[in-house]
Formats: sequence, C-alpha cells, structure tokens
Amino acid sequence: MLKKQRNFTGTTLGSPVNDTSAISWSGAYTDVDESDTWTGSISVDIRDQVNNSNGTYYTVSRDTTNPEVTLTPISDGATGPENITATSSDNVWVSDVYLYIKNMTGNTHWNGNLWTAANVTLLPGNISSIRSSTTDTVDVYYNCNDNGVTWGYNTYEVGMWPRDAVNNTDTVPQMDKFTLSAPDTNNAPTQSNPGPSNGSYENSITPTLNVTCSDSDAADTLNATWWSNSSDAWIQFGSNNTSFASGANIMMTNSNFSGYNETYYWSVNLTDGEGGWNNETYHFTTVNITSVSLSPATWSLGKVWVDDTNQTTEERRISRARLA
Repeated sequence: MLKKQRNFTGTTLGSPVNDTSAISWSGAYTDVDESDTWTGSISVDIRDQVNNSNGTYYTVSRDTTNPEVTLTPISDGATGPENITATSSDNVWVSDVYLYIKNMTGNTHWNGNLWTAANVTLLPGNISSIRSSTTDTVDVYYNCNDNGVTWGYNTYEVGMWPRDAVNNTDTVPQMDKFTLSAPDTNNAPTQSNPGPSNGSYENSITPTLNVTCSDSDAADTLNATWWSNSSDAWIQFGSNNTSFASGANIMMTNSNFSGYNETYYWSVNLTDGEGGWNNETYHFTTVNITSVSLSPATWSLGKVWVDDTNQTTEERRISRARLA
C-alpha cells in the first residue's frame, strides 16, 4: 500500500497571457517497503495566477512479484515434440518468455538454426495472450517444426522463464526432461513342419492338419486361423481361440475335405498381437488305395506290384509311385 503522501510544487516562467511551457516534478517515496506490491494514485492540480485550477488523478502501481510459468510435460517417445508449450501468469503483465533446448547426451544447445556447443541459448517463445484488467495469463508455444529443430535418439532438457512489464523475472527456469528412443522392432512369426507334408498324397480324406509355429520375440503370444479352398473359395474353417507360445505345434481337422482324387489347399494365418503376421499355404492330394498283393509270384527285382485292377489310371500311377 502507499504509505506516505508527498507534495511537489513547481513554478514556470512565461507570458501571463499564454504560457505553454512544460513543468515537471520528481521525488521518491523513501519509506515504501521494497518488497511491497501496491497501487496508488497521483493527484496533479494546476493553478494559475488568477486562481483558476484544473486537477487530474493518475493511477500508479508498484510490483515486485515475479511472473510464473508452467511447462506442459513432454512425453518420452520415438519422435520429438511438434511444439513446446507453457502457460505463464503475472499480476501485472507478462512481456517476454525465454526458452532453451539442451541435448543432454551431446551437451549442446539449439540456437534457432543448429545444435551448438555454446552456452545456454535463449529462444523467444511466441506469446498468445488471454488478458484481463486485473491479471495477466498467457499461453506460450515454440513451434519446433517451423523452427527446424532436428531431433535424435537422445535425452533433452527444456527450460523456460518469463519476464513481466516491470522487468521482474525468475532466474531459475521451469524445466522438463524427455528421452527419445528408437522404436522397438517386432519380428513376424514363422511356421514350419506342416502335416501332411506339402505336396504329399494321402489315403485319408480328412487327415489331421498341423504346423509348428515360432516367433523370435519370446514374449509374443500367437493366434492362428485356418483356411481352405475345399468349396472352391477360401473360407475359414477353424481357429486357435487361446493364444499360444512360440514353438507350439497346433492342430486342426477339416470335415469339408470330402473326396478322393482331389487336391486340397489349406492355409494357416499367424498373428503375434504386435502387428506381425505370417501366412503359408500348403496342399495334399487324396488317393484311394484299395489293396496290395504281396504274393511271391508278384515280386520282381525287388519291386512290389499293386493289385490295382479296380483303380483308375491316375490311381495306379500314384499307388505304384508310392510303393516303388
């Protein structure tokens, strides 16, 4: 608060008819505490030689309170922030906000154009203000993209502090740290050892299908869906509803395989829950082998011949090929 009223007087020389000379006064309120924040008024009363007067009041303020700033936290991740933002407030008027960006790994600072080994470089923040007659609150941002900041996989520190209209400032900045790291690489699952073997001939129309599934990311759990073209179009005929670990041998049957002398295609689609996937397609051919005669009369040079009188030409070829 204003603790003392002082009177200042001044005189001016000039024509008593038309005097436009400027006058001024000065003085100090020596008993006002330096730590005070106050608002008061000055009354100026002008009187001429014939006692005409005119008075005016002026409001004056004193402020020693430092403005404050609150940085928006920056999250760790793989890419640097597009903007560094904060909110600054003061009971008078925030006039400037300063910012530095430091690469803690390389001990360098961003100078507005490049990373340099120089001391702390202060960058001007752009101020978007929301002001009222009694308080001053401003939103502050530094657009890293527009200013060409280049980020690497390092740890960074940003510091920010404001200054108000009467030059009050907090010399200890508000700081935040964040780390940028290369994203984890996910390996896709694989599959092997299909059964029946790919391209094989099978006497069973509906053999049990199986495949071994692997993933080099040991923590990944796998899911599988099974597909076939037994109806001349790819349809899903099964799935492993419970996730399983790498190295599992999974099995499935398909009742849609329904005839002999047919080649059936089947497929397993694997996913690992981390965006990785693998799909492999296999096939087998069904063959009906009715009987085999192993009487000595049919042996010839170590060969075993098939009694295939009831088979088609293709069945005979396949049967003899398998027993040769």
